[in-house]
Amino acid sequence: MIDVSDVLQRHKQTDIAGDSYERAKSVVLNNPKDGQRSITFNKELVINLADGTTMHTDKDIIVYNAPVTDDERAEVITLYNLEGQVVGDKTAGEIYDLIGLFLNSALLAAEINREA
Repeated sequence: MIDVSDVLQRHKQTDIAGDSYERAKSVVLNNPKDGQRSITFNKELVINLADGTTMHTDKDIIVYNAPVTDDERAEVITLYNLEGQVVGDKTAGEIYDLIGLFLNSALLAAEINREA
């Protein structure tokens, strides 16, 4: 069983010298018309150095496949803010729909700004 507190602690961002944390340095959304949609997280380890600079090291890649079946869409996912505090729960389907709404709106806003 995964200890959620360990995962949250590894991802808690800090500026304290000597501390380190993991973060997603890039996120790729795969959105084929037909086929499995997914989110790929390219992670890095950030180490805070004593002189105030940071060192970045590539870590692993994690893929989250978009919910497809009714059971997958009904799965409850706990939502965390950047400090690792629980802010609520939503189903995978609700989150997926909100992400789709955001991405479509961002695409349209980018197109409008480009053409202005």
